[in-house]
Amino acid sequence: MKKTILLFTLAVMLSTVGFGQHNFGVATSNWSGTNCIYLNPANIADSRQRFVVDFFSPNFSFDNNLGSFSTSDLLNQFSNSDSINFNKLFQYGSNTNFSMIVNGELRGPGFMISLTRKHSIAITTRIRSMFQVDNMNQKLFRSILDQNFTNGQGDYTLQAEPFNFTTHVWGEVGFTYGGVIYENGMHQLKGGLTIRYLKGASYLSLINNALNLNYTAANNTYTSPMIDMSFASNNLKNASASQSDMFNQFFNSSSGGSGIGSDIGMVYEFRPSMTGVRDDSRNIYRLRVSAAITDMGSITYNTNNNTAAIKGSGSVSLNDSIKNNVKDYNSFKTYMLKHGFAVDTGSGNTVVHLPTAFNFGLDLNLSHHFFINATFLA
Repeated sequence: MKKTILLFTLAVMLSTVGFGQHNFGVATSNWSGTNCIYLNPANIADSRQRFVVDFFSPNFSFDNNLGSFSTSDLLNQFSNSDSINFNKLFQYGSNTNFSMIVNGELRGPGFMISLTRKHSIAITTRIRSMFQVDNMNQKLFRSILDQNFTNGQGDYTLQAEPFNFTTHVWGEVGFTYGGVIYENGMHQLKGGLTIRYLKGASYLSLINNALNLNYTAANNTYTSPMIDMSFASNNLKNASASQSDMFNQFFNSSSGGSGIGSDIGMVYEFRPSMTGVRDDSRNIYRLRVSAAITDMGSITYNTNNNTAAIKGSGSVSLNDSIKNNVKDYNSFKTYMLKHGFAVDTGSGNTVVHLPTAFNFGLDLNLSHHFFINATFLA
């Protein structure tokens, strides 16, 4: 069971942050079909292809400054034991706080058509998932993840700076237009725009504004003299279900959200070879410079959306399992009030923003069929 849970988690995480999902080896090619759209929508203008149909393509990435991940240790633990120790898979770095983003996507059916040499359109579909942690205290993370780590610390005090955690699953249908804006001899400038309809499936958000913790090893208890957290989710109302029911709630909820997203980009190409007859069978540029802003937009959840604000001071014993006492929002409120915290639960609209990024790329044709590419994302 533990292996099954871990593999599912890794499948969601590693087939769900990050920037590796742009599939650089394909996206920077002039023969990449719709795959180049996700990096910069202007790429389909003056395409080397006239008509392309794509069926599906999975992509994933995992970025963090917490430490390094050992796949060999994962395989060894999986093959030799039924229990998995995450901490042995990770070589933790020295950062007090860390950020982590795991992105995954399944690109569905889509197509691209070159209407003329200068103008192209495309329709694309995909399902995406995102797991993001920003500025979380490493010691807090390890305390939550591994009881053995907590036990080895003895009594300790922990003060966490503001951090946030978000997990999100949504689908997209996009329309892209790319066209040549300016062309004069050796110089060409292209522009592109993608507009997407977004359908949110599930999200969970935790925002910490202030958190101080004192751990007492003798009674295995966390005491918080100050806490200020907010929690929101659209479908994890009932946490008492089995793990399979929890996954069913997460991926098959009727309480989804909707929104609009967009990408915009431009591409400049320096084409010294364009002094003679045009040859569409090969790349024409010597230097290509691209810039784009991707994933602008958000999804609004307003059905079965639940929020909770936790403030004040209190204590929680790890011997008194939250899992056995918290089944839904009402029992969560009762549990936290019982342990001294002030809890305000409610419902309302929540806006979940897309992971907006700026992309900048350079592509240099060294000679004939040899190219070197550098891409920066922020």
